[in-house]
Amino acid sequence: MPDVTRSQPPTLLDEVRKVLRRHHYSMHTERSYVEWIIRFARFHGMRSRADLFSGQPKIESFLTDLAVRNVAAATRNQAMNDLVFLYKRVLDQPMEGRINAVRAHKKINVPAVMTRDENSHLLQRGTDIRTIQQLLGHNDVATTMIYTTSFSRAQGVPNP
Repeated sequence: MPDVTRSQPPTLLDEVRKVLRRHHYSMHTERSYVEWIIRFARFHGMRSRADLFSGQPKIESFLTDLAVRNVAAATRNQAMNDLVFLYKRVLDQPMEGRINAVRAHKKINVPAVMTRDENSHLLQRGTDIRTIQQLLGHNDVATTMIYTTSFSRAQGVPNP
């Protein structure tokens, strides 16, 4: 007959939840952290705690894979923060140095203000619409085309 007085040791995910709750993280955050840790473990085919050692190169390869698959920058940053939390706070394994994965950088758009004369001049010179798009800081070329069309009609410039 099995000894029912002995309890099973807590799983890794139980420990993650315990640390998150001790630090008063929200349930939504807890769910997110646990989901990313599960994805990370599946990606590397991890079956035991021993598979978690040498975390930094494993985190780097996981994040790089996310970047190659065009996962959004904010999502990759969230995954990185969740995994660093796992190693630093739960496993007590400090990260030596910097994680050298393809990192997400927040794009900063500084809109350009072009006068009618500047816009007309660029269009008359035959400047490529993509160049004008970059100058204006538009994310979508359709926005630039709408913007330039309204100016070109007013100025009598042929539509690009």
